[in-house]
Amino acid sequence: MESVKTGVLIIDAAYRVRFVNQTVRDIINKSWPTDGCDVHCFSYLLGREEPCEDCLLKSDPLSLQQKSATIKKNDGSDVFVRFQVSPYGDGHVITVLDITREVSLLRKIDLNRKEQQAKNVLLERRRRQALDEQRQIKELIDHLPEALLTVDSDFVIEGQNRTVAEMLSPKTAQKCYQLLGGTAPCRDCPAVGGFAALDDVKKMHQLGERYVTESISRSPLGAGGLLLFRDTTRQIQLIEKIREQRQTLTSLAELGALMQKVSDLESVVDHFLDLFLSVLKKENALLVINDIRPATIWLVSRRGVCPEDALKKVTRAYLSRNFQGSRQSELHVDMLPWPETRQFVLRGRNGALVGLLLLEGVVQVPEEKELADLFVEPLGIYLDNRLLSRKLEEKANTDPLTGLYNRGYFEQALLEEKEKFCRFNMNFAVIAADVNRLKKANDDYGHEAGDRLILKVSELLRKNVRATDILARTGGDEFVILLTDCDSGKLRRFNERLNCETFQGIFIEVGENEQFPVTVSFGGAATDTCAIEMLMHEADKEMYAAKEKFYQKELRYR
Repeated sequence: MESVKTGVLIIDAAYRVRFVNQTVRDIINKSWPTDGCDVHCFSYLLGREEPCEDCLLKSDPLSLQQKSATIKKNDGSDVFVRFQVSPYGDGHVITVLDITREVSLLRKIDLNRKEQQAKNVLLERRRRQALDEQRQIKELIDHLPEALLTVDSDFVIEGQNRTVAEMLSPKTAQKCYQLLGGTAPCRDCPAVGGFAALDDVKKMHQLGERYVTESISRSPLGAGGLLLFRDTTRQIQLIEKIREQRQTLTSLAELGALMQKVSDLESVVDHFLDLFLSVLKKENALLVINDIRPATIWLVSRRGVCPEDALKKVTRAYLSRNFQGSRQSELHVDMLPWPETRQFVLRGRNGALVGLLLLEGVVQVPEEKELADLFVEPLGIYLDNRLLSRKLEEKANTDPLTGLYNRGYFEQALLEEKEKFCRFNMNFAVIAADVNRLKKANDDYGHEAGDRLILKVSELLRKNVRATDILARTGGDEFVILLTDCDSGKLRRFNERLNCETFQGIFIEVGENEQFPVTVSFGGAATDTCAIEMLMHEADKEMYAAKEKFYQKELRYR
């Protein structure tokens, strides 16, 4: 049996080894002692001093028994074996099979299965995020104040938003002209020859006592068209009441066309204020316009006399939480720039605050109030539409993994905060954050583990920032936070909360019964203690100092 390729031991009833072939010695990498007459199987094979508790010899001796075990070789490595025991004369034969390769293969298969499960979980999460983004975009389109629909080259309706059913009829229409009560394409329809050459072509329709303006463009999705209907009934009715004021009508038409065609907001606002003051025969006005982020301003424009200190006072009051976070209709009289000031709060279709228009003087005559509303209401709707468009554009300024803002968006927001600081002396702060040992997580556990580490840091940071703050991922392991209305004291307390509470004792799972610590190095600077042009430099400097302090306690990874 010495030449048999299967490991064989023969033992007596007292567990003493009477024969061991070369295959067994090779498997366990252990030579047979020269004085091995009283060597026991449990000692030679497993290094034990007593028989195994689950020894196969204690079972039915007439049946073939088997068990698996791990044997420590002389070189310190493990070998996995399977023992089979069968009766042999007065003793037993133990067959030893090396199953190390099979065990390693099973472990590798199990690890691959777990990795695939993790990938499936990540893919499912990304799929849900994509569906959520699609739903949010659809909701934004559904809440547009205009009726929006797409048609194919034969005018068949392919899609429409919620406003179509509210504004146009009948609801069973299959073609666009049926929505207007027609049985054939409208007379002088600019799309009869196709949509390819059309770009925001306007056409007016009268539906009984109502008026709608149609904007026709080629569809970005195919050979059809994109139709936008706006209910202009109120504007037309008011215009008819003041038909004699032909200059006003001409100016309103120019303003409407400007709102539709010119993308530069400042140009539209300048034209509006010039027209508005001319029609109402006033000289001084101030217009403040919201941005898409809470408590931030997109544009401030003024005409006539408005002192700089009065402008700052109005802006601060407008940005206050008392005004932004409520349905407060007007600023307090102490905040107004002129003794007699008429306030027009600009709101969108759903009542959201979009701006504030202040006019020196009192508008008392009913005709003047109607005329003012004729200009102010379309401005509110126009600004609401522009803000909705900016929200859609904002989707392109996010990091695909975390959903946070990217570097480009952060830099634009930082410019806006710098301008606000220079104009209104409103302090702000920035925080630079760097995830520790991300490369180690990637190298040791795979990029899925690195992604989970980044997502965990994003989740914890997002829970700590306010709606007015900007949280962005600017690199692989780099994050920045823009804290609005924040001085060095508030910054210090915020940093302490992150270091002492938020990121204490946080881990992610990287394998079976194995965790990886989540740690981040932070640095910050605020405008009340640091020059504005050195803000990011000082924040980075503090962050690198924190990282060096971290690596004084932890082993630095390459």
